[in-house]
Amino acid sequence: MELTKRRARDMAADLTERGVSLVTQGRVQEAVDQFTKAIAMDPDYRPAWAKRAEAYLRLGLSQKAEEDQHRLEGN
Repeated sequence: MELTKRRARDMAADLTERGVSLVTQGRVQEAVDQFTKAIAMDPDYRPAWAKRAEAYLRLGLSQKAEEDQHRLEGN
């Protein structure tokens, strides 16, 4: 993995971890924002897609959760 790709992956991982922390604090919309930033940094970082789908479900946004889930399944 080239350096810039590795850096993007590391940043996506950090943003995802922040999002997970926010979810545990009940700050789910803020978590979605972090997961979305992670996806923007590295669209292939699957944990961000999975966590955002979970967060969308917590917010009652089932359609958006399904869209993220489809992305994970490669559809």
